[in-house]
Amino acid sequence: MYGSLATEGTVSEYWYLATEGAVSKYGSLATEGAVSKYGSLATEGTVSEYWSLATEGAVSMYGSLATEGTVSKYGSLATEGAVTEYWSVVIEGSVSK
Repeated sequence: MYGSLATEGTVSEYWYLATEGAVSKYGSLATEGAVSKYGSLATEGTVSEYWSLATEGAVSMYGSLATEGTVSKYGSLATEGAVTEYWSVVIEGSVSK
């Protein structure tokens, strides 16, 4: 329902995340960094109104994504795997609601 995230890349209603970079309805995420309507994501870390993604970890109003794992109002994403009300993300695959 809410989508899934994986290192190999995946597509969902709300976003598309992949190590090579991808673009989706709401934004784009890539290891090299990308900018979308709602925010920007990059390995160096960045923060936007809706989320932030970075290898070092970042926190934003709606969520955070980081290789070390992080938790936000809506969920947490980490290479070690994490589960929240809305989604679960692990480096080997992905699980969504």
